[in-house]
Amino acid sequence: NQGHDRKDDMIKYLQLELPARVKAFTVKNDGDYFVVVNSILSRSQQLREINHELTHIKRGDYSSELSADSIEAKTPSG
Repeated sequence: NQGHDRKDDMIKYLQLELPARVKAFTVKNDGDYFVVVNSILSRSQQLREINHELTHIKRGDYSSELSADSIEAKTPSG
């Protein structure tokens, strides 16, 4: 699993008010991950979306050559 094999990788979380259609997203920068979740979601929705993003990180999706649509198609939704 190439996407998350460095022991010093960090995952940081941030809540921001995003457009309603955007639930959460992750940015990878220098091996660290920044999970941004929409602050307008309920706490339970935020947790579901964070778990969804963590699935991508654990699977190494951010190092994948697949399209985002292909990756999302095989990822359980939040």
